[in-house]
Amino acid sequence: MARGFPDVGEVSAVLNENSLRLSRTRKGVSDTSTSSRKQPLRLVGEELRRQSAGNEKRVHQFVCEARNSPPPRSAKEVRGLLFTIADMTNEGLLPAGRLRTWPIGANQKAPQSGQAISGAQAKVEPERIEAGLEEFCEVVHRRWGELESDPVPLASWAEWELNGGSLHPFYDGCGRIARSFGAMLLVRGGCLPPLYDNSESYFAHGGQGSAAFAAYVRQCIERCKEWVGTASGADSSATA
Repeated sequence: MARGFPDVGEVSAVLNENSLRLSRTRKGVSDTSTSSRKQPLRLVGEELRRQSAGNEKRVHQFVCEARNSPPPRSAKEVRGLLFTIADMTNEGLLPAGRLRTWPIGANQKAPQSGQAISGAQAKVEPERIEAGLEEFCEVVHRRWGELESDPVPLASWAEWELNGGSLHPFYDGCGRIARSFGAMLLVRGGCLPPLYDNSESYFAHGGQGSAAFAAYVRQCIERCKEWVGTASGADSSATA
């Protein structure tokens, strides 16, 4: 599955497209639908779109640069990578601290749009998020060696845990953070990130379990290769 390290332009283009398709924040919407206890972001509308896009661009650079770093020596170093991505993603946006402080039930949907905002299982209670993150980072550290042979099972598991699965730990941006963290693992293994179609398909596959979501991620990586190739061809034609 490995294809040599994808470059930052490819990775950034795919992750940016995913956010445009799946992220309400990137559309300028300060989403508070998970709980009445969640306060609006510090920016809205065009300012929010501009800030979140700039934040993600810096994250994408970090994701690609991390492929040249030594493997993390501990779960604590995995946590450092995750928190770097989270803090860069949310720079200048949060009204409060880094982590979620409210409960989220199973199969929760946004009240106005009906869009899925959680998977088939309830998230860990706020007071257990720190412990849940510690367990998560221990698993990623223990399985890090898998990235050399096949990064998809670990990357897809980690992405789902941080977004639709049991954790959803951050105050905002869990989807963008999860996709960037998963992409970091995939890039380390020489893979492009997956290119997703929409949130409905994303949550439907994730809700079927880790094996089904991994298979879905593989399909979306193949879709991504085609999309990158088409985009590259169009760029070449435009500059010819």
